[in-house]
Amino acid sequence: MISLESEAKHPHAVESEFQPHLKRRYALDCLFASLTWIATLTGLVVLFLLLYDVMSGGAGRLSWQFITSFPSRRPLSAGILSALVGSIWVLVITAALAFPIGVGSGIFLEEFALIIYGLI
Repeated sequence: MISLESEAKHPHAVESEFQPHLKRRYALDCLFASLTWIATLTGLVVLFLLLYDVMSGGAGRLSWQFITSFPSRRPLSAGILSALVGSIWVLVITAALAFPIGVGSGIFLEEFALIIYGLI
């Protein structure tokens, strides 16, 4: 039987070697958080500037007739209706397929996976 004294003398049980340097860790944590916020805000500012540039340049050209017309060889009667309807169909089909698969996977993992794989 091993006594408590022999466990305390074990080389891996020496606590004096561990130096947590909490002040340094907290300083690095604050630095990393600040850099993360700066990078995020920089990206958002650039995104909003690009969106403003696109919207200010294209808002005058956007009309209801452009949205509700099909593509045409004549520039004045050309529109984006078929592309818009196609994009909406892709979104609807993707959502209709992804939602049941996601919910079914969640139910399976919560209720049956541990039993099937022998973890319970």
